Amino acid sequence: MRLSEPIEKHGFFWLPDDAENQVPGILRISESGEVTLEVSYFYDPMLGTLNKRRLKRCLGYPPGKSEDRNINRIVGRIDDGFITLDKCVYINWNKKLLGGVSTSTIRANFAFIGVDYNDDRDITCSKLTFSVEGLDEWLSISGFQTESNWEEKSHSIHFRLPKEIELNLPDGIE
Repeated sequence: MRLSEPIEKHGFFWLPDDAENQVPGILRISESGEVTLEVSYFYDPMLGTLNKRRLKRCLGYPPGKSEDRNINRIVGRIDDGFITLDKCVYINWNKKLLGGVSTSTIRANFAFIGVDYNDDRDITCSKLTFSVEGLDEWLSISGFQTESNWEEKSHSIHFRLPKEIELNLPDGIE
């Protein structure tokens, strides 16, 4: 995916089964399509000892074991509406041991802007549209043909729309 300019949106984010524990964050999508989310939360050592289960489930809380680094889905509310981040993993976290504002950075494989998938079911679609910039150049396909007659000092340029290229994928997808 290539964007004309990067996206940066502020919002609130939560785990699908825990909408009460929303944390503020900044969503960034680079021009190349890399999706990251930086979330902030207040860490209180007393809260951590008194209510560790609730804090552990809080989005942004630093993971312990390597398998805890994965988050299936994150839902959020940004300026333009809802967003769903899918197949996420913690890439960085900064926990204040004595208490204070801590931050975590999370990378998502997919961002679905405009929808909130609040369950763990697989996200499916019935239609997909995409485009590839510069494909005609990569394949050396052009609708232009030139003719030159050097003796008569004439040149002609003709254009004919190239044939549409179809690609058949498995499961009957074209």
